[in-house]
Amino acid sequence: MAVKEVKPEALSDVSQIQSFEREAVQMSKLRPHDHVITLYGVCQDPLSIVTEFATGGGLDEWLKKHHADASDKQLMTITLGAARGVAHLHAEGIVHRDLAARNILLGDNDKPKVSDFGMSRVDEGEDANETRTRVGPLKWMGPEQMLHQQYSKMSDVFAFGVLMYEIFAGKEPWEGLANTAACHKVLSGERLPAPSRMPPAVAELMSLCFLAEPEKRPTMDDCCRDRKSVV
Repeated sequence: MAVKEVKPEALSDVSQIQSFEREAVQMSKLRPHDHVITLYGVCQDPLSIVTEFATGGGLDEWLKKHHADASDKQLMTITLGAARGVAHLHAEGIVHRDLAARNILLGDNDKPKVSDFGMSRVDEGEDANETRTRVGPLKWMGPEQMLHQQYSKMSDVFAFGVLMYEIFAGKEPWEGLANTAACHKVLSGERLPAPSRMPPAVAELMSLCFLAEPEKRPTMDDCCRDRKSVV
């Protein structure tokens, strides 16, 4: 088991408590899935969330240590597993809003599990596109989030495209650039290039995830189907 505890100094921070409560509520409502971290319980003293323990740690750290030695099949398996986890969240009506390698945990045999629901929200259908927020990691945001603070399942898809880049490049997006410079590139129409290790079919899928118009991007179910032939 793993315990995510609210630090004592954060107990007086309303936003921290709200984030914690939101994560606990979202996780408690989810049906179990192989590629989503499992909630075991919530404790009040100390205020904490108890989840399954991911033996492989965070995907971001795993990539730093193992990317060079990982096989293409390993990278594809992690990518597909993460896609299935996000697709499950969307099927459950949840928009994650913070998809990135740092929020993918690896279980036994490096099985990826989507985690960290502190920024997630319930999808309210078409109204979700009218929901505005200024929070989120800029280098993973789609243009509609940067310009209009709008999020939806399709903004998750854009972030998933960035996650694919992280997995196959083995590094963070727009490395070495300030957030504002990265935003300018995306708003100017520039996108992250396909890493050399990325199979052509996956590179094409990533480019579709990066389309400026959210409604033209593939769904997460599409992402799962599109990659089965290359795993």
